[in-house]
Order: sequence, then C-alpha cells, then structure tokens
Amino acid sequence: MSKKFLALLITLTLLTIGCLDTDFEEPNTQFSLAVELEDEEDTFELGDDEIQLFSIRYAVENVQVEAVGDNELFELDPTYVNLSYLGFNNVASIGTGEIFGGSYTGISFDLIPPSDDVDDELLIVRNEAGEIVQRNSVAIVGQYNSFSFTIVTDEFTNVEYSFDRNVNMPEKLGSLEVVLVPEWQEWFINEDRDGLLDPTDPENEEIILDNFKRLFTANAFTVGEE
Repeated sequence: MSKKFLALLITLTLLTIGCLDTDFEEPNTQFSLAVELEDEEDTFELGDDEIQLFSIRYAVENVQVEAVGDNELFELDPTYVNLSYLGFNNVASIGTGEIFGGSYTGISFDLIPPSDDVDDELLIVRNEAGEIVQRNSVAIVGQYNSFSFTIVTDEFTNVEYSFDRNVNMPEKLGSLEVVLVPEWQEWFINEDRDGLLDPTDPENEEIILDNFKRLFTANAFTVGEE
C-alpha cells in the first residue's frame, strides 16, 4: 500500500467519523412498566385466619405516565397480565416506550375485559359451544382457611399509582423503569385490622376488589434522573 493511498484512506476515515459524530442523535429517555409478585411467601396469617394467594390475572390498556404537566400516553395494545405463585409467573411486563422528559408523579392505566385471543377461562368465559358468555377484567384466585375462592369482576375502570417522590427525567439519555408490587396481603385485612376478610363471602368481594385497585406500590428506578 503506497503512502499516498494510506494518507487518503486515513483522511476518508476521519471524515466519515466526523460525519457520524455530527449525525449521531442521542436516544430519547426510555420508559418501561412491569408488575412483580415480590414476596416469595404466598401465605398470610392474621388472627386465626389464613390466606394463600394462587394467582392474579387482569388486562390493561391506555398506560400513562402521570406528569406535573401533560400526561404521556403509550399507544400499546391491550396487555394480559398473569401473576402466579404457582410456577415462575411472578413477573409480567406491561409495556415500554419513550418519554419526553419532565417531572413525573406516577402511572395510570385502564383495567379492561381482554380481547378474544386471551386464553384465560376466568377472564374469557365460554359455554360448552365455545361461545363467549362473560368477559372479566380481573380475577383473583386463592385459598382461605383451606377453602378455595375466586373473585372476578367485569368492571372497566381507571387506576392510578403514585411514586414516593416526583421523578425528574431528562428528554435524552435517561431511563425510567416502574415496577408495580401488589400489596396483596392488605387486600384481605378487615377494617379493624384484627382479622381477615372472608373472600368466600360474596359481601366481601367488592371490598377486596376495591383494595386490589388501590393497593399496589409503584417503585421507580431511574438512570439520569435530574
């Protein structure tokens, strides 16, 4: 290789690198949302009563990051969430996207009955002919004092969970990862906090479902937080 050709090659390489440096665009701040059954213990005792949780199943859409200014909506497909202590289904990803940067206070989404392709006999109930006869947005399955229980609802509702602080993220080169942790033991504690609600009693189902909608902890993990 001649010295003249080598000098030309180096010049072209430097010009290329210079163009790449000029054209390189810093990535937007990334957002992700997941749900996790954090506690490995699936049984909770209070007084003489015992609850064992088997699974939590529900469907969501219209995920938003709540902000001091305008909220940011993610146009994700409806997502089916199946969390279980039976097996290895203790974590479920809801979605990812980009955010514009700003001060964020929490997240929200809609609980919805799922689409037809969801294979869950509690959320999509079919008759013997295979026809859909009921769509549920939430199903909670477990055992109370050795008696099995299943709580379902077809309610379409919005839920919101706040961070423990305002999270200030840049427009570029950041990451906001939100992990929702179900406070499921709290769903079943009675008003006096001296015993458990009996989930096999239909009169307690609405209370437990209201607790389900309220009691998740939104943990925010950040990179590049301002």
